[in-house]
Amino acid sequence: MSTSRWFIILLGVLILLLSVSAVVFAAEGSDSFEADIMKLQKNGSLPTRTWSYSKIDDFEDHWAQMYWYRWNSFKEDVKDFVIRAKISWNSASDTPQWDSSGCGFIFRENDGEHLRASLFLDGFVHLKGIQGFDDLSYQKTPYGPASLTGSKNVVLSVYENRISMMVDGKVVFKRSDLALKDPGTLGFVIDSGTNLGDGIQCKFSDVELYVLN
Repeated sequence: MSTSRWFIILLGVLILLLSVSAVVFAAEGSDSFEADIMKLQKNGSLPTRTWSYSKIDDFEDHWAQMYWYRWNSFKEDVKDFVIRAKISWNSASDTPQWDSSGCGFIFRENDGEHLRASLFLDGFVHLKGIQGFDDLSYQKTPYGPASLTGSKNVVLSVYENRISMMVDGKVVFKRSDLALKDPGTLGFVIDSGTNLGDGIQCKFSDVELYVLN
């Protein structure tokens, strides 16, 4: 086969690969969200596949019951997804249970079984959940200094048994050993570390979601 024909074939393959890589951006995701997804694709957290985009309404709630959490679901039958939001928080207490108070996402929830990934006031990303009658707890990783009030831009990606979280554009949490793999509900979750006043106030704004088709 001539050199020129090999070049034409290789060029065609390259064009095809570039068009496939762009599939995930065919919807209306913001430029910054698309840039975050490209980072996750490059580090192997996400495949290059066709995803469906949706804009999620802002959500705000508070919870004041120490060592308890509650969630608000907004989408059902979700397995693999990427969600982006600005998460803001404020604690009514100056001395909360730092490692039991935070804001985040609950996913793959079915009849009480679930996983949840959150930014806690202690400055760590916590991944926890319930499987059967057992509590699930994964090693926590830092995302920043401990704070009673603050806000971060967060991207959470979940694909098969892989999970990654980006905070302000940086990957701070990555694992490939998720225990729950079935589709379930997806929502916002609040963990309370104080009984004082409104407890912890969580706000989720500029929320964007891609779900794997």
